[in-house]
Amino acid sequence: MDQLHQYLQQLISTSGDELHLVPNANPFVVSSSGNTDIDIEPLQGSHISMMVFPLIPHNVKQELPNQQSVQFVHPSNLGEFSFTVQKSAAGFNVKITPVAGSPKLPAQPAESAVLEPPTIEIPAASISYPAIDLQPLDEMTTPVKSSISLDEEYAGLSEFNVEVEGLQDASSFDNFAANGLPGVNDFQPAPEYTPPPDQAPVLPTDEVIRNSVRDRRNADRIGSNSEMQDRMEDLFHDMAEAGASDLHLSVGMAPMMRKDGRMQALPCAEDVLGEDLMKDLLHSIMPQRNKDEFAERRDSDFAYEIPGLARFRCNIFMDRKGMGAVFRVIPTRILTAGDLGLSPQILKLCELNKGLVLVTGPTGSGKSTTLSALLDHINRTRDDH
Repeated sequence: MDQLHQYLQQLISTSGDELHLVPNANPFVVSSSGNTDIDIEPLQGSHISMMVFPLIPHNVKQELPNQQSVQFVHPSNLGEFSFTVQKSAAGFNVKITPVAGSPKLPAQPAESAVLEPPTIEIPAASISYPAIDLQPLDEMTTPVKSSISLDEEYAGLSEFNVEVEGLQDASSFDNFAANGLPGVNDFQPAPEYTPPPDQAPVLPTDEVIRNSVRDRRNADRIGSNSEMQDRMEDLFHDMAEAGASDLHLSVGMAPMMRKDGRMQALPCAEDVLGEDLMKDLLHSIMPQRNKDEFAERRDSDFAYEIPGLARFRCNIFMDRKGMGAVFRVIPTRILTAGDLGLSPQILKLCELNKGLVLVTGPTGSGKSTTLSALLDHINRTRDDH
């Protein structure tokens, strides 16, 4: 809670529009000047849950298992904040927005502070309250009179003496119930607490996992041009449909692909790429840290994933014409030896228990794909290391 309070203070002090807590990423504030990290350590999904879950109202928690995302407003001494909590496979993705014009609560003392009791000065004399007359009962010989006295010896509020006069014996307490007043035997012990049965954990579906990947990818690229991002993803789809292993983008040329080891034009909707268009296309898929790295080194590598299609290994570079890029397809499914049509003679190499096997060839000829298929065949047919 203290850490979340510090994040909210930074959100207010920097006049930020939103605070984002994303699993496996640094917390950052979104403002008119861009995104700013407010911590150097990435947050784990469990850490975010520990900070945010206690703040969720009870009625909203009941909706959480059946909803992909929930919203609620949390008041604090900094004002009111609107929380949007979205579930993902890695944990909660949380967006926090200040509520404009919300009142601030009085500052609460820190939990670790020691609160001193107020000092009450009472004269060192006996305090007696007026007698209270009740209807006499059969067992009573005189009306009930109660008084509370404070001995001089305990004037510091350390102990009270309570005196009840007019009762013949202690059993007369039981008869209070006869006149509608509770007797000591009427007080029943509280029922023993029985915890609710454990609920089965809600496991994320494949669709939820795919959406969470997209959520993390989009959260890492907040502020990107969505139109340009869609155009880049269209190029990736065209590349995958053509069966290409690499996509090459260069200023002054149309998109090119490498297929079966040969460079050729990529069938797509894009024409010759200008310098400004190239910059917009590449920036739309680059995380902020890679933009910073490219500005410093003129080169940067990262991965980009389209759920249900493939992952892409990305290299962004600078040449004499401007920005350029090469993208390599990393399939999400390992092709088997049968898919590749590997001959029995090649598969016999997987039965060797000593020696060195070299797999060679030019870029894009399928070395990594072949090795993956061979290792998959070994794992399926052998039980040794």
